[in-house]
Amino acid sequence: MLEIVTVSVGGAPFTLWDDVAVHVGVKDAARSMTLGFSDKPGAPIWPSIFKGQPTITVTASPGDDAAAKGGGDLLFTGAVEHINPDLQGDRLRVTISARSKAADAIDSSVDHTRPDYINSDVLKVAQDQDKFGIRFWSDVKFDGFDRWRPNVGHTLFAALAPLAEDENATLSGQADGSVKITRAGETAEPQGAPLVEGESIHISINANFDDSAQHSQVQVHGQNYKGTGVAAIAIVGKAVNDTIRRFRPLHEHHDRQTSKAK
Repeated sequence: MLEIVTVSVGGAPFTLWDDVAVHVGVKDAARSMTLGFSDKPGAPIWPSIFKGQPTITVTASPGDDAAAKGGGDLLFTGAVEHINPDLQGDRLRVTISARSKAADAIDSSVDHTRPDYINSDVLKVAQDQDKFGIRFWSDVKFDGFDRWRPNVGHTLFAALAPLAEDENATLSGQADGSVKITRAGETAEPQGAPLVEGESIHISINANFDDSAQHSQVQVHGQNYKGTGVAAIAIVGKAVNDTIRRFRPLHEHHDRQTSKAK
């Protein structure tokens, strides 16, 4: 069954597009999309429709009936950021790109003037710092931390990302523009069927298996703000990767207060 893709700009349907692509990643706090269409040289429509960062949405519906009724799956909600008109002779091609609301957290500064966060976790910090109206939520429980405060000059995303890493979690952009703080594979449902070369129905598919970031062992050094001595100021943890036969060590400095258990 063919899916009907619907695009709206500023709340109004936009039907002149030729191609649209939506990028989604479990490690990407903001979804992104691009839209391409042909315009009229000398009397273009893009200035009146796309200037001023209007809201743009993309939905996919399994058939004409669902599309006509406004149903289907929401794929993207965000604001137009880039407009690229390309005039070649008597042909005008326009490419539009947009990101979801989480782009504000990626680009804008965290409020570092707040008191230290004590006995808190990454979700509570995100919700407390969300002056952008993004809506942070989660489908897992977190261990949390004893004490933490963001660094001056960091964006909100740069401040939250290490806290999420400590929880083995990611900041994942959602179709409505919100951000789900989740652990990949823990709560997500598997896809309906496997993709098998030569058997699955598809037009094209490609993959990239990258081992360039693999190391034979990783050693992490950290400190705890409580106590003195080796147990507090010289905490070391090590993990060995037996699948890498070459000698490829990596030493990392954990720049947040931690513990031997973590």
